[in-house]
Amino acid sequence: KDWYKGQLTDAELDALENPPPKPKPTGGPSRRKRPTKSSA
Repeated sequence: KDWYKGQLTDAELDALENPPPKPKPTGGPSRRKRPTKSSA
């Protein structure tokens, strides 16, 4: 269940569960932007 233990830091986990409101530096139309819910 906790496969991310030791892989991600508490800050990273917090960012995953509570992503910051600031847009990601991906650049490009927001309509093309996919939901960051399912990240490989």
